[in-house]
Amino acid sequence: MAGRIAPGRRLAAWKDAILKSVNERRLLLPGGPDVIETAPEAERAAAAEPAPKAERAAAAGPVPDAGEAAAESSGSREGATRRAEENWLTASLHELIMPASDEPRVLPGMRVAARYQPAVAEAYLGGDWYQAIPLDDGEVLLAVGDVAGHGLPAASAMAKLRHAITGLAFAGHDPAEILGVLNRMLCRLRPDVLATALVARYRPADRTLRWTHAGHPPMLLARSNRVERLLHPGVLLGVSEDATYTCGSVRLHPDDLLVMFTDGLIEKRGGDLYEGLDMLSRAVAGAIGPAPVASSPLPPALPSAVAALLPPVVPALGVAPTAPPFTPPVPRDRLTAVMDAMAPSNEADDTCVLIAQVTSAPA
Repeated sequence: MAGRIAPGRRLAAWKDAILKSVNERRLLLPGGPDVIETAPEAERAAAAEPAPKAERAAAAGPVPDAGEAAAESSGSREGATRRAEENWLTASLHELIMPASDEPRVLPGMRVAARYQPAVAEAYLGGDWYQAIPLDDGEVLLAVGDVAGHGLPAASAMAKLRHAITGLAFAGHDPAEILGVLNRMLCRLRPDVLATALVARYRPADRTLRWTHAGHPPMLLARSNRVERLLHPGVLLGVSEDATYTCGSVRLHPDDLLVMFTDGLIEKRGGDLYEGLDMLSRAVAGAIGPAPVASSPLPPALPSAVAALLPPVVPALGVAPTAPPFTPPVPRDRLTAVMDAMAPSNEADDTCVLIAQVTSAPA
């Protein structure tokens, strides 16, 4: 059809428009043109969505003509196409920043597993993220966070916050200093953004964990068969430039598990976050509970009075009966067991889970 734009060319034009806008709007970090920046979500939605039908009818008069009906249909299709393309770009950005991996990673003094679970509806891809990397001083950075909102603007802001936290950690800042700097940056440069974060540094030499969180659910510490919350809360990021943060500290034991997550894991529509946190704690406790006792390779001995009533066992061809070989149970991988127990409560929101298992004794 004449004048119709091929899907590939339309997608390329949409990408070019997004990338061009990087130079026209404020960025959180200087020198970051590789991070996509778009107009605020409300503006973009207003531009992509056609006006409500009642408003269009009122503006056009009581009897819309056939040409207007065709324009309406075309606008609806164009809006749906743009949303689909934006979802694709958002998913691609997430995959670039947090590629999927099924295998735990080995970091100094610990094993780490992470998972990003997108929402069931693609339109809700957005601002959840995690980070787990070794630092120059032999320590490990562990962090999860969530930017308010959905779609490409939230994913873009998420990328900037994640990179900022990583850079500040490499500069030697502790978690409280990192969140303090990040909060001031948001308040001054991106007052339209609100975010939560949980940031921790682990020092394998003495198994010390220092952490703090800003408006974020607490992490769980699973030790032996017990699960407890590590609470050291701070103010939501981007609310007040005067907010200050402090660190909590705990000495970890070999085989301890740290469970960090975003609120999609415990948030349930109509439910209470604390109720969701209790349910998660029970799920973790069940995953790390005692393994079932292996069954004995031989049946238990019968009481002598009963055994006397049974006929003697005659070995066939003179070969004595033998018990089946005993196979000891395979020890369970606590890290994998806990990750397998993680099931999002809110499938309409994306979720990040980060689990770390302490593996080494102090040097």
